[in-house]
Amino acid sequence: MRTTIKTAIAAVMFLSISIVVHAQTTDPVADRNAADSMMRDYFEAYSRGDMALLMKFVHIPLTVMGPKGFRNLTTSDEALDWYTSRP
Repeated sequence: MRTTIKTAIAAVMFLSISIVVHAQTTDPVADRNAADSMMRDYFEAYSRGDMALLMKFVHIPLTVMGPKGFRNLTTSDEALDWYTSRP
């Protein structure tokens, strides 16, 4: 019984380590390319004034900083109003 428990614990620990190692072995080039692509799409949508597409990149709640300090936007409508009121 004791051996079975030790074996089970060892198996769980080994599995945990292999999951962590697997999670840390990502391709940094692929990650950077994905981030670059997402940011390019965001800035293109913003520069074209395509607010419907831009809102696909915005996650609510959104915290923004302006001349009056930080502001928390808690709804999509607030975020859209903030974006469309920008000069």
